[in-house]
Amino acid sequence: MSSATARFSVGRIAFKACTRRFPSVLRIFLLQLGVRLLALLPLIVCFIFDVQLHIGSLPACVPPCILTALLYLLLVFPMRSHAAYSMVRLVRKDDNRPLHLSPYPRLVLAGIVRIFSGLIWGIPFFLLLFRTYQYVFVLPVKQFNQDFTAIGAFFAASADTPRQLLIGSYLFISALMAAFLLFLYGWWLSLIHI
Repeated sequence: MSSATARFSVGRIAFKACTRRFPSVLRIFLLQLGVRLLALLPLIVCFIFDVQLHIGSLPACVPPCILTALLYLLLVFPMRSHAAYSMVRLVRKDDNRPLHLSPYPRLVLAGIVRIFSGLIWGIPFFLLLFRTYQYVFVLPVKQFNQDFTAIGAFFAASADTPRQLLIGSYLFISALMAAFLLFLYGWWLSLIHI
């Protein structure tokens, strides 16, 4: 089955479920919304209510981020698969074929695979972001000027030094934005095709 056929089939199943059994679909939606809010609760408490948890020398925002990621992995990904199975079950109410939900560890493993396959696409973005952090907070300005002038000289050797610095800066920012778009595309691709 091609991916276009699979997407059409999933859309058709969702449309049938919405038109035939709207209260059940609304219940599934509200349950999914509640699970996602529960997973985001550590970040909500940290940033909105300004409750900070200090663990060792970590910044105050790191523990809530780690806890949110773990809750998302352990709650949201399995419940997302459960919601998909429930939607299919709503449509196939008259169908006697068995529809088995995967065991919980398998659903968590599928979530881990989705996360890592999405993060692989983000490697160039994270490397460029780390280099940006170094330029802003760690390295001296002289190193920034030398690196960006060298990048600009590679593409515009006949230009003067300030113009080479400007070209190098534009190219670095363009590469950072392109790497971010690649990361978003890979993340989206890993979530819908795995």
